[in-house]
Amino acid sequence: MMTHVATMALLGLILAPSGAPQEDAEGTRAAAAAASASASVEVDGDDPRGVAARFDAAFNEADVQAITALFAPDAELVDEAGNLYRGREAIAEVLGRFFEQFPEAELVREIEESRLVGPSLAIEDGITTTTTADDRASARNRYLAVLVKSGDGWQIACMRHAAEEPPPTARDFLEPIAWLVGDWVSEGDDRRVSVSFRWSDDGNFLIGGYTIEQDDEILIKTDQRIGWDAAHGIIRSWNFDSDGGFSEACWSTDGSAWLVKSEIVLPEGVTGSATFYLTPVDQDRFLWNSIDRVIGGVVQPAVEVTIVRKPPAPKD
Repeated sequence: MMTHVATMALLGLILAPSGAPQEDAEGTRAAAAAASASASVEVDGDDPRGVAARFDAAFNEADVQAITALFAPDAELVDEAGNLYRGREAIAEVLGRFFEQFPEAELVREIEESRLVGPSLAIEDGITTTTTADDRASARNRYLAVLVKSGDGWQIACMRHAAEEPPPTARDFLEPIAWLVGDWVSEGDDRRVSVSFRWSDDGNFLIGGYTIEQDDEILIKTDQRIGWDAAHGIIRSWNFDSDGGFSEACWSTDGSAWLVKSEIVLPEGVTGSATFYLTPVDQDRFLWNSIDRVIGGVVQPAVEVTIVRKPPAPKD
């Protein structure tokens, strides 16, 4: 990402770096004055969206005068940090400073909506992405522009930007069950249940497994992968048993427990379903309940197991 000096920019604009050489600042102000003087260039066309197209073309040519000509004389520009630039000269000055630091930056725009509010007033909103010439940094901002039509055609009267929050990742959606990460074991039962979870290397899944033992003999092992189903907006898991069976489940919560509804296929082809509740007691303990278990049309007894976090291994 760009440093704050760059990302504070609206449409990729920045304030001059502190301590900039005086002659550079004077040159920038001279360019700003020239841009302001030539700002009466007519923005023709009846479609206000044409302003955005001309803005982008001028920006990608680093043409400060052409960009400034698209603003009304008393236009306001507000960046995502809340900095206000009022009037063509101020806008031209900050543009000039930006292009001094990023001379070949590229702007890409996504117009999400452009609507006429009246015969001489339009509102446009969308997203702009500004990228440096070496592709090493970029800034993505939402914008809202108010355009007015006068004798000079459509011009920008006001434009505001806000930094766009990145969309949530699969990991973000799985964070509410991240408390499962670690090694666990059942307590107080003749069958020992060992549970282990970790994040996948890419961070998009929780990968875990269950092992059920009795009298030091492994009865079954299950590998589980938990992920985010973006198509349906739910957490989903897939289980693969050591005997060849498998299951798929959907997760939901009421705020105190996680409800896991599972559809099961046994190795011989018999199908079934079950509902599981995972109820955290504290950070080192949760209850695992299995109810409504039906296998091949036969109702199975309910099961409740207390699972506790394994203590750290003793240091040598």
